[in-house]
Amino acid sequence: MIHRHPYRYLFYSGIANGVGDRFSQVAVLTLILQLTGAGPAVELLRVYVSFLICCPLAGPSHW
Repeated sequence: MIHRHPYRYLFYSGIANGVGDRFSQVAVLTLILQLTGAGPAVELLRVYVSFLICCPLAGPSHW
């Protein structure tokens, strides 16, 4: 499937998106650590609270 052009672009864009998300998390964690000194705890709280709020609103992906 990776040899098909449309799927290849989708696959590589998904990888780039994931890498960008991780860079963003590291940047936010570094900024929070510099500002407050409580980086890891605040970052985990930010990630999991947003996950717990958004997932029930999104609903199941399939029935």
